[in-house]
Amino acid sequence: MDGTLLNDKNQITEDTVKTIKEFQKQGGLFAVNTGRAIDTTSVILKEAGISCDILSLSGGAIHDSQGNCLMSDTMQDAEVTFIRDVEHKY
Repeated sequence: MDGTLLNDKNQITEDTVKTIKEFQKQGGLFAVNTGRAIDTTSVILKEAGISCDILSLSGGAIHDSQGNCLMSDTMQDAEVTFIRDVEHKY
């Protein structure tokens, strides 16, 4: 999203929204792929009035246009704790 869809105000411009919606209206499949988390991404898309699938966390999670999680391959709490412990040790 950053540097592609978003302007300097972290918003999707009206022209881009119109283009995306026209693409979808003509049968095109549009999805957003971002390093951002789903929460942040979905708010931005909702504000713009865009409904689409979202690949978030650099592909670590996939949500459909209704917000249902289709796949998530993120770290578990125990893995995060282990990494933090190692970090503090060294």
